[in-house]
Amino acid sequence: MKVFRVIRSWCKKVFRKIKRWMMKPFRKKAKPGPEEKDMAFFNSAITVLQTLVIALGAGLGVWGVVNLLEGYGNDNPGANAHVR
Repeated sequence: MKVFRVIRSWCKKVFRKIKRWMMKPFRKKAKPGPEEKDMAFFNSAITVLQTLVIALGAGLGVWGVVNLLEGYGNDNPGANAHVR
């Protein structure tokens, strides 16, 4: 029976931690001070720049894949009629 008590107490602790973690976004937050308001601007600017860099990288990746796949277009013999 002692093993069951240990397991039960462990499960209670784990479920409490999970509940606390899940409810974290809904907790009241302290009001930001003047320094935190200034940093919020920089944080949002950094987030926007990260998004732009990720989008640019994705675009370049797609462009590179398309360029690689263009090299495999020789399967149509009619497309090479100008070479003969």
